[in-house]
Amino acid sequence: GRAPGEFFGPRGLAYLRDGNMVAADRDNHRVQRVTSDGEVVWCVGSKGSGEGQFNYPTDVAVTAEGKIYVTDFFNHRIVELDARDGSWVRCFGRQGKGAGEFDCPTGIACGPGGTLVVAEWGNDRVQVLDATGACLRFFGSPGSGAGQLDCPWGVAVTAASDIVVCDRDNHRLAVFTWDGAWKRSVGGQGSAEGQFQYPMFVAVDGAGHLLVSDGDNHRIQEFDAAYGFVRSLGREGSGAGELKHPMGVAVDAAGNVAVAEAGNPRVQVFARAA
Repeated sequence: GRAPGEFFGPRGLAYLRDGNMVAADRDNHRVQRVTSDGEVVWCVGSKGSGEGQFNYPTDVAVTAEGKIYVTDFFNHRIVELDARDGSWVRCFGRQGKGAGEFDCPTGIACGPGGTLVVAEWGNDRVQVLDATGACLRFFGSPGSGAGQLDCPWGVAVTAASDIVVCDRDNHRLAVFTWDGAWKRSVGGQGSAEGQFQYPMFVAVDGAGHLLVSDGDNHRIQEFDAAYGFVRSLGREGSGAGELKHPMGVAVDAAGNVAVAEAGNPRVQVFARAA
C-alpha cells in the first residue's frame, strides 16, 4: 500500500539499537522507521532526485552511532538520514565507473572504523568507502569466475571482516577478504540445501551466522561462520511463516529475523531459533 506503515516493493531492512526497524520501501520511493509493534515513527521521501527524494531506494544500513545510509538506486548515490526524524543529512556519489561513482547501487553494509561497503548492480563490483564517502578501493568485474560478479545485490561484513556479496545472477554468495581478494564462493543454482535461485540480501547475526534471502526459492537460508548450511526458514505462500520473493533480511539483538517480501509486500519477523 501507499499509507505510512504499508509497503510497495520493500527491499532492504536494518535494525537500530532501540529495536526499531528501518525499511527501504522501494516502489514508494521512501524510507520508513517502525517500532517492533509496527507503529510508524517516521516515513520520508518521494520520487525524484532532489534533497529528501529517492528513485527506488534499495537498501539501508545503520552504523553503531545510529547513522542511516540508503542506496538510492536510479539516482546513483548514497543518502545519509538522521535516525531521529528521517531528515536529510547529505548524499554522495554520482553515476559513473570511477572511484566514488556508482551505477545502480544495491546493497550497503557497515564495516569497521565507520567504513561502508556498497555493491553496484550496474558496475558488477563492490566499493569500500571511508566515513566521509571517499572510495578506499573497489573490486569485482563482470562474469562468473573467481572474483567476478553478475548483478550483485545485498552485502554484509562478517566478524572476521569477510565481505559477503549476494552474487544474484551467479546464484551464489561471493566471499572476499576485507582487502578485496577473492576467498571463495558458496552455493550454486538449484533448490537443494545450500543452493540458491537468485540470492538477494544477506545479514549477519550475533553468533556470526549468515541469513540469506533466497528469492525465487521463497526461503531464508542460514549458514554458520564457516559457511556451512544450518537451516532454512519459510516456504512459498502468503500465510504466516510463508514467503513470496523474500528480499531484505535483518536480525535484531535477540536473534529474531525480519524479512521483507516483494511478492506479499510486507515484513515478517521469525522468532529466534531455539
